[in-house]
Parts: sequence; structure tokens; C-alpha cells
Amino acid sequence: MTPSEIAFLRKAHLEFKNLKLPSKRPMDDRDLHDFLHGEGLVETSINLRLEAASGFTRAGMLALSQLAGDLRPRSEYGARSVSRQSLAKALAQLAIAIWAERPAGPLTDREIAEFDEKISAWFASQDLVRTHYIPCTVNAWPTEAFSIGPVRFYPFNEIPVEDLGLKREDVWPVGEGAMSSLAEIHIGDLLRIAGMRNAGTIAEVSIPGREKTQSNLTADIAVDVALAIVQLLTPPGMFKRASRATSRAAPVWWARLSTTDGTVSPDTQNDEPGRAFGPGALEIALRQCAPAVESMGSRLQSYVDGSGVRPALDETWCNAAYWYHEAVAEPLDTVAIAKFETTIEVLFRSENSSGSKKRLLQGLEAFFGKKRDDDIGGITADQLAASIVTSRSRVLHGTWPTLHTELPDGKGSVEVNIATAEQLARFLLIAFSEAVDVYGAAGAGDDTVEALLAWRLQQSAPPVVPRSP
Repeated sequence: MTPSEIAFLRKAHLEFKNLKLPSKRPMDDRDLHDFLHGEGLVETSINLRLEAASGFTRAGMLALSQLAGDLRPRSEYGARSVSRQSLAKALAQLAIAIWAERPAGPLTDREIAEFDEKISAWFASQDLVRTHYIPCTVNAWPTEAFSIGPVRFYPFNEIPVEDLGLKREDVWPVGEGAMSSLAEIHIGDLLRIAGMRNAGTIAEVSIPGREKTQSNLTADIAVDVALAIVQLLTPPGMFKRASRATSRAAPVWWARLSTTDGTVSPDTQNDEPGRAFGPGALEIALRQCAPAVESMGSRLQSYVDGSGVRPALDETWCNAAYWYHEAVAEPLDTVAIAKFETTIEVLFRSENSSGSKKRLLQGLEAFFGKKRDDDIGGITADQLAASIVTSRSRVLHGTWPTLHTELPDGKGSVEVNIATAEQLARFLLIAFSEAVDVYGAAGAGDDTVEALLAWRLQQSAPPVVPRSP
């Protein structure tokens, strides 16, 4: 361990307590809470054999959190392998297991070395691949299996139950039989949430080198980005309700009821993704866009396993695609325009409103050959950039009501159009990914947005004309 890591560990040890439980019996949850709270313990373990409580104060957990921040680079995946909070809790439990029966006194050099070995063993235990099966609402029509980078989508009834230690008849018994008890344990809850959320598709993704909580989060994000790619390559609005069953998503089917002067007005609405697209249309669209699917899928693959030639640019693209996925599902235009503009800001690593406009103008020139004063649908590139950035600022800073049915005007009273914002974000994401492919293959420069834009502007490359879904 480094001197600073040792200092954090010693500080945490000073805030570690071994306490005998009160003699009062019986002791209920409130008694135990009051006892631990009174002693200042916030992370504890109860040893019934010893009738003792061991744990750390808030100051001790802060020291372990600081230690966790220093330790995360030990993993191949760095900070992505485990959150600081989760690692601090893991360190606390390691320490409690070792120190619960230890006599009082400062830590010895040998004990510090042994604790360091425990930490290394913990990181080694996370060096595995977890495969996640996530129910999703993707398409109203039966859909062939397809892959987006590391994420494979297929019908729920094709889930590989054999890999879960089950037989198909355990999950889907013939006749009126019931699911087996083992199937109920392994897959019962997944079936129920899929049914509740109309999620007939499984997204399968394997996540390497993450602690369990971080692996779950990474898998969810990977699926969201994969769904964003589907949304990028299909007609606007057609798959806006495509989502994980476990995400913050609106239902795909609505029922409303209202009355006016005694007249009852029931109303229903079906927003299943792809319903108007028709059966088989999604498969055709993805085949026609195969190069774009491969390009953007490689960005996602790199985010998951760090395999990309330009990993920082790959992660930047995935961050922006996640915002696009959020934006297309947003029912309020005022919030949606803020999310579309945030998509662009994240893509270009803009630091503020003026930087966002500058980077957007650079992007328009680099990818589409449109300079500041060039016409884009009746307005200049400068007016377009200013209007989108300004409208976002007005919504997020409260100068325009969020709960409003109309968008604010942009700078110079230029009317903002949500369809234009969506199309611009879409085209930039597609063009950016294609540019990263060429840039990475050429070994042209640094792994930064600034270097990519500068390289693109120097190439005298023809404008990118993304295929319209």
C-alpha cells in the first residue's frame, strides 16, 4: 500500500469500534438502532455468537471512502469496476471480519500487509464476466434476434434456460402444470415484471470486471444505449417507447377518462414501439443500416470492455447517445429540447452555453460542411446553434416555464422546432461515430473531441449526409 493509503487505513481504524450489545432482552429493531446511533456507528455487523456489534463511525467511513478512491485503479477497468461507495462498504466488511476479535491497539505493519492482500483478493474475485438478462419493450411485432454491439435482443421465450440450470418444461410446463420451484426462484420475478411492462424481448449483455452493483448498472446503461441506436436508425417517434422494463418509462398503452357537461369520454391510446412500422420493418431497417449499426455498436462495445482504439471518444459518444434515448421518450417539448441540446453538449464536451454554441458550429462545419453564415432550412447555421442553446438555457434556468405547451423562441426570436433539434442530434451522433472509425483507423491524433474536430476540419472531407430513417 502507498503511504497515503496506509494513512487512510489507520485513520479508519481509529474510528472502528467493538461493542458489547446491551444486556436488555429482548432487543427489538428500535433498541438496536438507538444503541448503534448513540455510539455513532453508521456501518456495522452484528455477531450473535459474541453478542457484539462491530463497525465504523461516519469519520471512519469517510476515511474508507478516501482509501477506496485511491484503490480503484487496481482494477483493469479503473473507476468503472466499482463505485467509491460500494468499495468503501466492501472495505468496511473486510475490516470488520478481521478486526472484530482483534485486541485494542494500533495496526501493525504485518496487519496492514495482510489487509492489503485481502484487498487484492477482493479485486481478483471481481475479475469475472456477469451475463445479464434484461426484459425490454422493443417492438409491437414479433422480431428476429439481432445484436447491437455487445447487446443481443431476442424474444423472451428464447431465453437460454439451460444456462440457468433449468429445462424449458420447468419454466413453461405442458398443459396446466405449474412452474417448477427452481424456475420460480430463478426466473419467476423476471417473467412477472416482463408481463407487467409488456416486455416481450430479452436484452442479453455480458459485463466483464465489475462488482455486482456496478455490473448491474453498466448492463442497464448498455441496453439503453443499444435502444438509442435503434431509435437513431429508425423513423423519428416510431420507437420512442422502446425501453427496459426496469427503466423510468411511460406505459405503452394508455387509458384515459374525462367528463364534460355530463358527457363521458373514455379514451385509449396504443404507443407500442414500432406498431405503425409494420411487421418485419425493424429487421429491414437494421440490415439497410448495417454499417451504422456496426459503427455505433463498436462505440458501445468499447464502453463495456474498453476494447476501442479511442476509448475516451467511444465513451463520450455513449454518454451522448444515452441522453438522446432520454430525449426521444420525453413527452414535454420543453424538457425534450433541453435533453436534445444536452445530447449535443455532451457529444462535444461543451463547458458552458458559449462553448456549446462554438462546438455546435464546429460540428456543423466539420461534419456537414455548413459554416456560420450558411443557410440551413431558411436560417443560418449561427442562428440554428444560438436558438437551440438559448432555448435550453431558458428552460433550465426558469426564464421559460417548463410546464408549457410551447417552446421558447431562440436567440433573435428564432422559433425553435423540436423536430429540428431531434434531427440535428441524430445526424451529429451518426456522423460523429463514423468519424471516430476513420480517425481511429488513421491513428491521427489524441483521444479527445477537440483533436477529432480539428482533424476533421483539416481533412477537406466531403460533408457527411446521414441516411434519413
